[in-house]
Amino acid sequence: MTPDDLADPLLWRPALGVTAAHRPDNHGICGDLRCTGQSGMCAAARAPAES
Repeated sequence: MTPDDLADPLLWRPALGVTAAHRPDNHGICGDLRCTGQSGMCAAARAPAES
């Protein structure tokens, strides 16, 4: 189910995938292998969606 105030439904699902892939582990380190050692919200998770 999508949020009622969603601006672009076509970008919503891929954004959820990025968020899930870059979720920090129990130690606060990004779980994606491309972000080795980045803590908190890594650069990929903070990047704005490209249009």
